[in-house]
Amino acid sequence: MIESGGGKILQGRNVLGWQSGRARFHSVSECIFKVAERFANAPHFAGKDAEAILKSYNPGHPVYVKRVVEAMRRIAPD
Repeated sequence: MIESGGGKILQGRNVLGWQSGRARFHSVSECIFKVAERFANAPHFAGKDAEAILKSYNPGHPVYVKRVVEAMRRIAPD
C-alpha cells in the first residue's frame, strides 16, 4: 500500500506495485499470494522478521520501514 498508493492506480491487477508495477496477475488474490510467497520463501529474506525483511528490501530508507510497519499495525494491531 505504501509503494502502490493503496492500489489507486494499478495495471494488471498488481495492487502491490510488484516489480515497479510491471508484473501482471490474473487476480488481486494471485498478486497478494505471489508477493507474500516471494517474501516468505526467498533465501535473501530467510529467518528475518517483517522489519528485517523491509530493511533488506529497501535498504537505506528508514522512513519507508516506519511507514510500512505503521500501515501493518493499523491493519492488524496484534
